[in-house]
Amino acid sequence: YAKRDGYVVNNTPAVGAVFQTDVGEYGHVAYVISVNDITGEWKISEMNAPTINVVSTRTFSKEAAENYNFIHSKIGDDVWVPNPLSPIPPYSIGQ
Repeated sequence: YAKRDGYVVNNTPAVGAVFQTDVGEYGHVAYVISVNDITGEWKISEMNAPTINVVSTRTFSKEAAENYNFIHSKIGDDVWVPNPLSPIPPYSIGQ
């Protein structure tokens, strides 16, 4: 649907792009928060994987990108870049 609506969709990670996979019962999305220009490694920020209700990060190899979709801004739109992750530790409701 993203491609149909004018978004650039490819297998190239970029900061601010939405990571997308159909793996699992419902698929999964996350934000790309960094890409190493030298090694090609890229990192996502996600929630509910691998632990429900927990925000986490994962780093992938350059080669892994071919297995996923990345949804970028529409052609001509400004690129969205996420804010850095907060150093504040996670909390539980009721604390």
